[in-house]
Amino acid sequence: MAEELILGLDFGTSSVKGIFIDFQGSILKRVESKIETKHSLGAHAEQNALDYLVALKDISSKNSDLISRVVSIGLSGQTPSVVCADKDGQPVRPVLIWQDNRAVAEATELDKRFGNPLQVIGTSLPWSASACPAKLLWLSRNDNKLWPKQNGSFNLKTLLAFT
Repeated sequence: MAEELILGLDFGTSSVKGIFIDFQGSILKRVESKIETKHSLGAHAEQNALDYLVALKDISSKNSDLISRVVSIGLSGQTPSVVCADKDGQPVRPVLIWQDNRAVAEATELDKRFGNPLQVIGTSLPWSASACPAKLLWLSRNDNKLWPKQNGSFNLKTLLAFT
């Protein structure tokens, strides 16, 4: 019987990386499948969420002999990133990755309105343009297909309930 393996996957900024390890801790193979990041307007950084799946399929198909032996998977990935999906789990817009800093005004607004985020979202990390709440607020104001406005307003507390 083939030896059981652990697969470690890192969904990073430039690629999805994998590492196959046996239960004694020996590395059998390191693999990588590149993904594209689109930068625009200086502060924008986006990826296609489906590229993550394409990379995972690439790694799986090129290493099918090892994949068949995997009994455990460990995951890591870039954060904070916002992946917006529909009710069926399909992405509806590009991912706003951690490098995306377009939500400066929204981060400033959240800081002024809520102060220390510990009481609101459970972390004392500062409100920042790269953080998910600021990105979600930016999306609510700038992506009418994703977040149609009702009565011309948007409720910050509703937004924060989803973060």
